[in-house]
Amino acid sequence: LPEGSYLVSKVTIVEDKQVPMDERITVDKDGIEYYIRQSPNKRILGMDFYVWVYEKINPEKDNWWNRLKAKIGEEPVIYDQSLTDMSVKNLTTYLHTRGYFSPKVEVQVDTTRRYRRAEITYTIHQGEPMRIDSLELEILDESVKSLILADTANTLLRRGEILDISHLDKERE
Repeated sequence: LPEGSYLVSKVTIVEDKQVPMDERITVDKDGIEYYIRQSPNKRILGMDFYVWVYEKINPEKDNWWNRLKAKIGEEPVIYDQSLTDMSVKNLTTYLHTRGYFSPKVEVQVDTTRRYRRAEITYTIHQGEPMRIDSLELEILDESVKSLILADTANTLLRRGEILDISHLDKERE
């Protein structure tokens, strides 16, 4: 590793435990780890085997053994503050689209536990959700009005639910 840099060893997302479980944004249910820009390298038995293999690649040689190491090895994920800031912005934007308009995402980077390693923790505070108060249909074309009104039982939007932009887009379609 270059001097002063840290290998990303762990990324944790802490969910907002104050939000009811059915409304909570979670890693398992919502896949929010997709919005994190840095993920640690894979490990075997607690060792950075894939990084070690990557470091053993000899760029001057072009043989099957070197190509195999290049296929197996992983470039080390080095901690980058700008990517962490981008991850916070991505998570905040995602929470906005899910109907939480005052979210807060805090990040803590721990570089003290293990030698030259960074553990990143994102803590999500969802805030109060924007709820649907009322629904109103404005149908300008009289020829399709009866078709749309007949299908209102299948609407994705319901009074009292959180205003999720993806549901709004699906309903619009």
